[in-house]
Amino acid sequence: MKTLSLITTEHGSSEPTLRQLSRMGSGSLNVQAMAYPGMKAVVSIIKKVIETYRAKQFVRDKAQQLTKNIARNKRTGHPDMRNFDAIADAIYDYIIDHVIYTRDTVGVERLQMPDATMALGSGDCDDMVIISGALLESIGVPTQIKLLGEQPNKFTHILLEYKSNGRWKSFDPTLALYPGYEIPAGRIKVSKIVSLNRPGLAGMPAPSNPVYRHTGSSYIF
Repeated sequence: MKTLSLITTEHGSSEPTLRQLSRMGSGSLNVQAMAYPGMKAVVSIIKKVIETYRAKQFVRDKAQQLTKNIARNKRTGHPDMRNFDAIADAIYDYIIDHVIYTRDTVGVERLQMPDATMALGSGDCDDMVIISGALLESIGVPTQIKLLGEQPNKFTHILLEYKSNGRWKSFDPTLALYPGYEIPAGRIKVSKIVSLNRPGLAGMPAPSNPVYRHTGSSYIF
């Protein structure tokens, strides 16, 4: 029987510092195991984890640390935090350099919180979606989750997209290539977008329900 494991560090309600995370290993982890609730529920958990962790200070601290050397704004001399492509490049480089792609154990769906992935230095595609989304969102880069499948009615991969200059671009560190690289369309038989909730204009709340859309064949949900 397949199980789901939610994995974080053992800091309870307190947030780990970046220095603490750099010293942690597998012995510092807290694992909550449960029966596998189905793919739809797992994607909803991933979405909620990104929305929760993007607001945590240690995630924002890490994102600011990673982007301190991006191209400078000519007028201010500070890192140009309006340049979402430069931000994406810096965070992508960190993930492919420091998070080793490692498949889950057979029969276990592991979902690592960003602190666990930072501490372990490994994870699979859903773990990379979580840490990527939290880091990018923490400094204002909009993201969304994308599911892909090479067979009709069967999703086999999850990745992130980020929005820059009005266009959604792929952000998939599992490929170890570059932000914006798209898997050839001919390989994709089904895809689906899961949007994150975020405050609307003038502080208006975002819709309470996630927005879904899909392309290609019908999907399994």
